[in-house]
Amino acid sequence: MVMPRKSQNFSVKWYKDFTLIDTETSFLRKMSTTLVRSNLPGRYVASLTMDKLYPLDSGIFTCEAFDWHSRVNSSYELKVFTKPQVKVYPLSATVYSAQPYTVSCFSLDYDPLIGYNWLKNGEILNPLYDDELIEDLYPAGIRLIVPKALTRAVYTCLVTTPLGTVGKESMLTVIPSNISSEFIQTCPKETHEDIDWPETAIDGIAVEPCPPGYKVDIIEPIHLSSDGGVARRKCFTSGKWDEADFSSCLNYQMFYIPEKFETLISCNHIKLCQ
Repeated sequence: MVMPRKSQNFSVKWYKDFTLIDTETSFLRKMSTTLVRSNLPGRYVASLTMDKLYPLDSGIFTCEAFDWHSRVNSSYELKVFTKPQVKVYPLSATVYSAQPYTVSCFSLDYDPLIGYNWLKNGEILNPLYDDELIEDLYPAGIRLIVPKALTRAVYTCLVTTPLGTVGKESMLTVIPSNISSEFIQTCPKETHEDIDWPETAIDGIAVEPCPPGYKVDIIEPIHLSSDGGVARRKCFTSGKWDEADFSSCLNYQMFYIPEKFETLISCNHIKLCQ
């Protein structure tokens, strides 16, 4: 927003990262400019309005006014913050009955108001009444410890900031101790397609981060996650592995194609929309 004086040759232009903004070509959100009189005599207020903001809108915005054969400009930096990015490890695990199990949860974004909670099978975990133990990991993380795993469970780490809450799951499978060792109970751990697959119970699914050089698939327009995708692999009842499922992984080179496309259709700039 600027407050210039106005003559017959007066004009105002807006720039994003020093590239001229075209408010008429954006169809993902509404953009408009206004010019109104201020309370100060002979001065006007120029404004740029966008009804939605996306992470790609972060950058330097500049208002340039031309009047009385001179130019004046003013710039400010806009940062668009998103919900926290969360990592959980392990994403899946198989243990034998009464063995301990530990899962750690981290936020990639520091926020002094960050909060952590754990769910067990969709219900809030209360360490005062449940057997699980919860430990804080500084500067930004939390760890859940199951001293003796007895039943299958899905643990969800909830990370909350003023911008919202994100949850990531860790699946725990427990093999009963009363099953005869003569029966095949797991698929053996192995390295396949650049991923170290852990020992996994039969009829279970191992979940691991995508291999190096890959990222998570795009979830919603403009909002590009950088916390990495996951690969899945089923263990058949025969004790043999299925082929890995990489459907949620994108090669980095492929990842930047939709990123550039989303930048294009957001059409902030005349150069990008020609």
